[in-house]
Amino acid sequence: MSDRRRYWLQKVKKIALKTLVLIFYWGLATGALTLFLQPEKKIISVDLFQVCILENDAPHLIRYQDYSSQPLCMPTQKREGSNGRYHSFEIYPVDDQLEITEWRDSPGDPFVYRYQIDNASQPPKVVLLWSYYGGMARTFSNILLGLFIAAILLKITVYFYVKKSRACPK
Repeated sequence: MSDRRRYWLQKVKKIALKTLVLIFYWGLATGALTLFLQPEKKIISVDLFQVCILENDAPHLIRYQDYSSQPLCMPTQKREGSNGRYHSFEIYPVDDQLEITEWRDSPGDPFVYRYQIDNASQPPKVVLLWSYYGGMARTFSNILLGLFIAAILLKITVYFYVKKSRACPK
């Protein structure tokens, strides 16, 4: 093998190794950031909280404050609905609770609400559990921040690798 070809092969190996290490660090940093920086699940505002009711056997969302005695969607299976062109939602049953994911505009972040239906009272009472907003935007920012952290970790790794390899020549 010629010296020129061996030289370029070593260059490609170094670039490939650095790329693999960068991707590993990027995934590690993004995973850690996503795990620790998720939006808090709490009741953001009772004004924003939506409840699913049945109108003509179709699910519709209304504000929690406007709910009085309309029939509620019961947690049995996943359902989808729409309250207009840019307003759609999905309803997921989770044990004896309902989780509603609501998109208020097409490409936007969804509002997520979870509540429980207390059938012991008449009319059935809605118990608000939690809600959150901003999960997709926060995940995207975690990916970008993870790339920045991965680049820094790669520089530190290369620095110590080069320092070690120069201290102990073969």
